Amino acid sequence: MHLSDVLVAQCIRVGLEAPDKESVLRTLAQLMLPLRPETNEELLLEAFQERERIGTTGVGSGIAMPHAWLDVHAPGVAMAISPAGLPFDTLDGSPVHIAIAIVGPRTSAAEHVKLLVRTTRVLSDQAFCARLRAAESEADALEIWTHEERRH
Repeated sequence: MHLSDVLVAQCIRVGLEAPDKESVLRTLAQLMLPLRPETNEELLLEAFQERERIGTTGVGSGIAMPHAWLDVHAPGVAMAISPAGLPFDTLDGSPVHIAIAIVGPRTSAAEHVKLLVRTTRVLSDQAFCARLRAAESEADALEIWTHEERRH
């Protein structure tokens, strides 16, 4: 499975501005809701916060990947892009420009981990990340992501 198998433009926000990490996590939870009717915003937010207490998912280089396992039937994904950068308590202290949240079913932990690894691999290309940060719309961001992911 690839991120583009479950990511839709409706779950992407281009040009996000947020005052703090909590707001970023809440926005990602809200973006994920339309395709995760079996959950709710507070449950998603709580799951992301719980994971953040273990250690930050702000991996550095402008990337954050909040993730959690929940009682959902299929993976859910949301993406927020901020050309200006968002506060997120990253490992390298840099602001986050691309935040991708992934929620996976508790029963499919191995598939969830594979999705995280594949997503990390795609995000390791700085030229690609610059193109994604420059996306002008949610549809544009989805097209950029899908095109790049096919190459990996």
